[in-house]
Amino acid sequence: MTNLIFYMVMFAYFINFSFGAIRYFGVNRTFTLLYKGIIESSCATINLSGNPVKPYFSKDELIYQVETYFEENLTRYTSNYTVNYYFYNQEDKSYCIDTYCRAVKISLKADINLFFHYEKAREFYVVGG
Repeated sequence: MTNLIFYMVMFAYFINFSFGAIRYFGVNRTFTLLYKGIIESSCATINLSGNPVKPYFSKDELIYQVETYFEENLTRYTSNYTVNYYFYNQEDKSYCIDTYCRAVKISLKADINLFFHYEKAREFYVVGG
């Protein structure tokens, strides 16, 4: 009887580990395939008064586009994830407080199951202008 209980517990851990690994790699694939079209669609070259400026990230548009992408693609793997954005100045890596930010760091944290916790970050820059 104890052997049966032991094997059932080991089988449950095996199943949890197997499905967790599949979901972990799904989350990783979704995050690393955050393609540049989503990021490029949030770039702007005209400021609020209509004057041309160097290309920069529109903060609200970028957050909306990335959140929409993750809602459509991550929910099949996990429902417990957080996305953080760090807008900064590319030259001195200082935090960007104005609306004309040319670099962003997007980090994703996800709890998949008992064995797997995902945490990764990617940086995107606006070049040119």
